[in-house]
Amino acid sequence: MTIVASVFGTILLAALIAGAYALGIVRGTEAAREEYLEIELYMDHTHGGDPDDL
Repeated sequence: MTIVASVFGTILLAALIAGAYALGIVRGTEAAREEYLEIELYMDHTHGGDPDDL
């Protein structure tokens, strides 16, 4: 019976760790997506010449 309890405990622990990992992935993806949408894209003038001469 001890072996069955040990196997069950291991499976339960693995499921909890996998659930926490999956939740972390989901939260991280949401946070990264929100941060990406808030960024204003801007590129410096890099192809030569003075941008004020236009």
